[in-house]
Amino acid sequence: SPASAAKELIAHLQSTTSSASSGKPSVVRVFRAPGASEEAMARLAQRTQTEVCKDVVDIACEKCFNVLATESLDAADSEKLAWLLSETYEPHLLTPTSTWDD
Repeated sequence: SPASAAKELIAHLQSTTSSASSGKPSVVRVFRAPGASEEAMARLAQRTQTEVCKDVVDIACEKCFNVLATESLDAADSEKLAWLLSETYEPHLLTPTSTWDD
């Protein structure tokens, strides 16, 4: 559910930045898929077929955000960060793991 996905993401942001409280910066990595609109990906696939290789069937992408934290994020800061990086109408698409990790 979207609510449990949001809680998982907030927990990920907090746990990943917990080492920053000891003075050691930490990098939080979160992902959002798809990384572009279906129309943009279709245009890219068509152009790739034309200009690179006709055997390309499809192209998929995701965005990866790398956030350097110099201090631990609390729940409120984690929620703000998730809100900033997520899509307005699809916040559940922002995840702590890549779609390519399957």
